Amino acid sequence: MTQISLQLLHVAGHTGRTLLDKNSAPAQGTLNYTNPMATELALTAADFDELVLKSDVPVMIDFWAEWCGPCRMIAPHIEALAQEYTGKAKVFKVDVEKEGAIAERYGILNIPTLLIFKEGKLFDKIVGAYGKDHYKAALDRALA
Repeated sequence: MTQISLQLLHVAGHTGRTLLDKNSAPAQGTLNYTNPMATELALTAADFDELVLKSDVPVMIDFWAEWCGPCRMIAPHIEALAQEYTGKAKVFKVDVEKEGAIAERYGILNIPTLLIFKEGKLFDKIVGAYGKDHYKAALDRALA
């Protein structure tokens, strides 16, 4: 289980809003986020070929690291998609610190990066943090 603690501060002149949440009010305080799904979605080099390349459904892989702020921002979106697409697509997370061989194999230089595989081949690549709908649309394209 992964636990992340973020310190939220109000900076004079800064709205406290992020690009992903333009309508939110400024935030202050501490947010403790425990990520119970990080372990469930974890993908290792030993599992990769079987779970991704031989999959009969599209597969989305989130390449991330604990220290990556944007990775933590999109984590709830990725986890929600994993639940929403159960039976239609698979969603995994690859910690680049622990599974560097997979990241190297696919030329992952920046995180977050999401790869979508369809029929055992790379179908789409998304680099950067976006809203849930952006990732959902990419999965829907792979399902079409």
